[in-house]
Amino acid sequence: MLPLYQQRKKTMKNLTKIEKVTAQLVKWGNNENDVKEMVSKHFELASKNYSSVNTIANYIRTVY
Repeated sequence: MLPLYQQRKKTMKNLTKIEKVTAQLVKWGNNENDVKEMVSKHFELASKNYSSVNTIANYIRTVY
């Protein structure tokens, strides 16, 4: 198990990536309410398989 400070760092890094993916999806023309639902459903799986913001956003958009 990771020490608490490393868990927080990982969580903050993940949160930043979620915000970036959300912004990218909105930039591509998706509705903000739909984007929140899309990200909440598919972000975890997408971030396990892909690392870049564009790839994660593209995956989420395709799967949704």
